Amino acid sequence: MHSAQFSRRPHRTLTLLAAVAVAGIGLLASPPARAATSGWIEDAGVAYTAPACTITGGGSNLLGDVYRPASPPAGALPAVVLIHGGGFIAGSRAGSALGPMSEELATLGYVVYNIDYCLASNKHSPPVRGYPMQVTDVEDAAKALTGKGFDQGRVDVNKAKVALWGSSAGATLSVLTGVQLGNAGFTPAAAVGWSGGYDFLDFRGGNPHNEQGPRAFLGCDPQTDKSATCQDRSRSASAALNVTAATPPMSLWNSSDELVPITQWQDMKAALSKAGIPYSATELQGTKHATAYVQTAFCPTVKFLETYLGPVNGTCVYPPA
Repeated sequence: MHSAQFSRRPHRTLTLLAAVAVAGIGLLASPPARAATSGWIEDAGVAYTAPACTITGGGSNLLGDVYRPASPPAGALPAVVLIHGGGFIAGSRAGSALGPMSEELATLGYVVYNIDYCLASNKHSPPVRGYPMQVTDVEDAAKALTGKGFDQGRVDVNKAKVALWGSSAGATLSVLTGVQLGNAGFTPAAAVGWSGGYDFLDFRGGNPHNEQGPRAFLGCDPQTDKSATCQDRSRSASAALNVTAATPPMSLWNSSDELVPITQWQDMKAALSKAGIPYSATELQGTKHATAYVQTAFCPTVKFLETYLGPVNGTCVYPPA
């Protein structure tokens, strides 16, 4: 793990102001040096749980990169777990949009935990499905944020100050984890889903291409496999079918004609409305998927989070497309 401090702008062509090598994981490391500038500090490769990932093996930890404001306000900070997409079988925290998003969120006053999680695989025999292990990974990351001493105690240990934010497959994991944590008595402040799948028993508008991800997540195709095992697992993995009064507030985004059928957004919105859960739901016209609409959705999403995490420090700036 290493720490580095950066100025706010521009992204991806940043001037390194201070960098220190630090041993151990984030909760054991010494605070990095700071310069008197606006921006963020990044600690790369901070573990949130010790068990080896089924796919990568080798005893490696599940890791994330921690971003925090370089000049934070007084007191503990609210936190966001950022969850990448990739159809449950690909992608990583190094996705091109996630770094700039994390940097901007940290500049605004959040601690951001941009995580990797175990990937499903169709290349193993038998195949390794994503559910429930990927949800467990996100739960572990959220709980690590509120653990004693995480990030030298900079994070507010109150679970009501932790939000989940995912795109594509990460949106499915964000929203489903929010539902399941709520049902387990650990309700986060909010959950954000950009282009996620939320009801695997109702994939109207789907096609063979956009159903590959759900099959990898579930380990079966509920549209054709009517066995009790597949149907029960699909129901359990569908956030829209498990909303309760303990479900956190949510911000949902989807394009009208994109990879994920708009019916998924509609089903989740209807479930939240029926349960009386506060939510914001935006349908964009066109085909853009997930982080492809970052320059439209980012600052409104931040505005939504302000309601539950508190006001940001400064003015939101859209990350580059």
